[in-house]
Amino acid sequence: MKDAGTNVAFILNEAGTPLGHFTIAEFEECKGDLKGLRKKVLRTERAFVQTTTSLPDALSLLLEFDSDYLGILKGEELCGMLSFKDIRRHVYRKEGE
Repeated sequence: MKDAGTNVAFILNEAGTPLGHFTIAEFEECKGDLKGLRKKVLRTERAFVQTTTSLPDALSLLLEFDSDYLGILKGEELCGMLSFKDIRRHVYRKEGE
């Protein structure tokens, strides 16, 4: 993940449908305990938004899941990622206009 320039990995099933995600820190915390990692992935299984989701709704989901990342879906296909940092940058940019 670090080589790809990101701190988060999304888990997809065989059909390519997103199942959840985890971060590098969460992976390292599990220390090889895949059951612990599986619990984290299952906790984030609904941590996705559609491309049409508003920023306030996305922020609500980030807070609900206590996560820094949401997957962005177009239909059922993963097409991107939205981070808390992305939203913060957008809000600061808007305030500076």
